[in-house]
Amino acid sequence: MGTQKQALLFLSLCLLSACSKSTASDNQKTTKEEQDFRKYATAICLGSSFSEESIMADANRSANVYLGNVDLAAYDALRTQLKEWKPDGFTTKNGPQAAIARCMEFSESEAVNDVFLQFDPCGNEEAWLDEKDFTAQCK
Repeated sequence: MGTQKQALLFLSLCLLSACSKSTASDNQKTTKEEQDFRKYATAICLGSSFSEESIMADANRSANVYLGNVDLAAYDALRTQLKEWKPDGFTTKNGPQAAIARCMEFSESEAVNDVFLQFDPCGNEEAWLDEKDFTAQCK
């Protein structure tokens, strides 16, 4: 049963990566920093949605993969947003909440967008130590 849940978690992360480019308009390119921030949001949501220890640990490891050049305060703000985020419509016909769908929606929510925009590292080129890193991540 644990292996099935881990596979489900992995597949959901792959699905999110393949399906979610951005909530930004088509005219605005999504930076790698924003994409990674949204993937981090999905991972922490999945980690908080399941009680099985191996899934929580894997979700936390997955979140760490997506830590970028965003200020650490942004990640704390994101966790606060997750605790406060109460969307509607994520229950199935049988009653239980669809946790993976909820997490996919969270990563694409205005709440996540607002946190990212507040701490967007691509908004200040001078804050980067290496111009090549800025260009690779933000352009």
